[in-house]
Amino acid sequence: MILSALADPVRRHLLRESFLHDGPLECADAGRDIGLSPATLSHHWRVLREAGLTRTIVHGRSRSIEVRKSEMDEVYPGLLDAVFRVPNDSRSSFVSLPTGTDALEGEQDGKTRERKQS
Repeated sequence: MILSALADPVRRHLLRESFLHDGPLECADAGRDIGLSPATLSHHWRVLREAGLTRTIVHGRSRSIEVRKSEMDEVYPGLLDAVFRVPNDSRSSFVSLPTGTDALEGEQDGKTRERKQS
């Protein structure tokens, strides 16, 4: 379930933002730059939460997301660091990966083309 949650480029993008952020991250803030509807973002956050990768903290009507880094490292040591290419557990020396809508559109366009050809 964890690997299928990480297989989607949108979820990797959201999780990467949360992973690199110190402390909880507002759901709306994390998804603002990728241009998806609130319902779609909510779906992706739910998949990440159900996979055990994140926890949701409710503050009235707003929600914050926090990556379950220590729990994931206990069960799957180094998985999140490997996925996000963080050398020596140093969050500041993060190797940058494609972000934003440009990176996501390229991956999503490929899926769309495959479906149309079938």
